Amino acid sequence: MRLTNYLLAALLIFSVNIFAQTDSNKDKKNKVKENKNLPLKPERFFELKTNTGTWMSLDISPDGEKIVFDLLGDIYMMPISGGKANRITEGMAFDTNPRFSPDGKSLAYTSDASGGNNIWIRDLETNDSTQIQKNRNKKKTKDKDEYKEKYKNKYKQEDNGQEKEKDKKKEKDKGKRKGYC
Repeated sequence: MRLTNYLLAALLIFSVNIFAQTDSNKDKKNKVKENKNLPLKPERFFELKTNTGTWMSLDISPDGEKIVFDLLGDIYMMPISGGKANRITEGMAFDTNPRFSPDGKSLAYTSDASGGNNIWIRDLETNDSTQIQKNRNKKKTKDKDEYKEKYKNKYKQEDNGQEKEKDKKKEKDKGKRKGYC
């Protein structure tokens, strides 16, 4: 009797392992192509279909045929008569405020793809993006520091005479207060 119970238990354990392995193989086949730019690996995906949006920036092409707009950090373009919107930009970067060039062949937009909000140009024919503005925050910080150092040294030179008088006065006051707390 015991031998039969052991054999049944062993059979159950092996059958569970076999089914578990086939499920993981199915998951591997169904896995979506990985994004090399994404620092975290997504465990699940969400498909969003919408026909409305809020806080959107939009622009109309110079020929009046297309609309470009931003939605949820990506830029889309669609015919002005309606229809399906085509995604122009995608990814981790938050792209916003799209504007057509006067000839309608490129878009200017704001993106944080390089780490800070900068202006980018996207050629609509080749889909190449070029950053045309670099982050200025580093330069401003440097200018502020230079400004502080410049005036800090200037005021130190002017105040040296006054500081010496204050130091002498403190020395006199220390002598008077000796022994008293």
